[in-house]
Amino acid sequence: EEWDNRRTVWNFKNNPERISPFVHANTLNKVIPMIKTKLLSAFSKESLKYLTLVCIPASSQAKTQARYEEFSSLICEESGMINAYPHITVTEERLEKHLGGTNTDTDKLSFDEDFFKGKYVLLFDDIITGGDSMRTFQRKIEALGATVVGGLCLGKTKHERPIPPHFSF
Repeated sequence: EEWDNRRTVWNFKNNPERISPFVHANTLNKVIPMIKTKLLSAFSKESLKYLTLVCIPASSQAKTQARYEEFSSLICEESGMINAYPHITVTEERLEKHLGGTNTDTDKLSFDEDFFKGKYVLLFDDIITGGDSMRTFQRKIEALGATVVGGLCLGKTKHERPIPPHFSF
């Protein structure tokens, strides 16, 4: 099952060098009902219409569009949430995290600031490692006048890290 989950996350990323449009569509058909079920277990169907879905952008506008444009539209249609995808744009590419880049640099993004005022936001990222991107994005979105009510992701990076000798339980 772990391998299947890893494959789902990679297929969700929609990298055209790795997967076909057919595989990505099948992945969305699997992921959307999963996420809708999670949303309905955390929020009532009625309260979902007051939530705004904010997908944390990828390292470039092209990757963000491939990964989130269709997904955010479909999940918002299914759940009744408000779609923030059209209100955030990547203005300058950044180095991807797995290549040594840092967390989401909100200075390299353009926000429709008026759109976020007074919104209740649910953050979404495809994969989370330590939560730094979510925290950075939470601060930015809240600075724009929104209230972040939670975060959701498809997967979590799993590492084995050695415990430093000075660390004790």
